[in-house]
Amino acid sequence: MTWQDEYHRKRLTVDEAVGLVESDTRIYVSGNAATPQVLLEALGQRTDVEGVEVCLLYTSDAADEEDSV
Repeated sequence: MTWQDEYHRKRLTVDEAVGLVESDTRIYVSGNAATPQVLLEALGQRTDVEGVEVCLLYTSDAADEEDSV
């Protein structure tokens, strides 16, 4: 099986992907500009799960020039 075949086998629709999320699950999201907003919106529309915690990792270069190495 080629990597392309494997990729196509693993692809999911948005609904299929968020349908895998169970109640009382913690999800880590990262990406800044690549944050999966469509997935997060779809997850927010689900009414059949509760206690889902979404942790957003955001990085920023907040160091002053004096503090830079």
